[in-house]
Amino acid sequence: MGLKVFTHSADYYDALYRNKAYGREAEFVLQRLKKHGANFESILELGCGTGAYTKELARHCQRVVGVDFSAAMLRRARIKKREWKPELASRVTFRRSDLRTLRLKRRFDVVAMLFHVLSYQTRMRDLQAAFRTAAQQVRPGGHFVFDFWYGPGVQQDPPGPRVKRCAMEAGELVREATPAVFPKRNLVRVHYDFRFQPKGPGRVTHTTEDHWMRYLFRVEIEALSAAHGFRVVEFGEWMTGRKPTRKTWNAYAVAVRE
Repeated sequence: MGLKVFTHSADYYDALYRNKAYGREAEFVLQRLKKHGANFESILELGCGTGAYTKELARHCQRVVGVDFSAAMLRRARIKKREWKPELASRVTFRRSDLRTLRLKRRFDVVAMLFHVLSYQTRMRDLQAAFRTAAQQVRPGGHFVFDFWYGPGVQQDPPGPRVKRCAMEAGELVREATPAVFPKRNLVRVHYDFRFQPKGPGRVTHTTEDHWMRYLFRVEIEALSAAHGFRVVEFGEWMTGRKPTRKTWNAYAVAVRE
């Protein structure tokens, strides 16, 4: 797993995803959990980034601990938290840690990994470590919910180059994404090129990052779950709940700790 990702891009992250429907997506996650009788008074969010999902989850539960390895992303999360209403902010704690080795003294009703965090675990030992952490941190009978890049969809419709322009208060950001697929390893490397043009005088800022992503298949998800004491109770297409097809790029699963 590339632990240096989101180092340079952290300052751009919220602007790039300002239109992402975090609230609606969090509600989708909670609906899936309710369907399976989950209690979610306490949630551990692995890979919380700048805290956008964390805030939405905290609206519906009493305690959320958000964990991320990127100090830059957590710095942004803590700055944003200062602007939240005190009651909401009091429910959230941010912590810097590697999700593969995280061990907290308490257990949670739910462990969540959202926005493809699982797909950033590119080696089998990384995936196993992520599931091991979830198994250690969720209470018996608790739930593990996560989404990921779905293998059949990626194989059917491989990613192509794309450009995203984003107006920011201080200037304009252009992000160019150039993917390369490595089918023998079930991996995609996305090379990001960030160019920021400030308003008025000033130098153009240029940074790059490589994000390696692993696409996953249902048989892998079920095997990893079973090996770590989970039973998959729902497997579907992200935000629709329908059965994934070969056109599905983003899938999710809900597993219960037995």
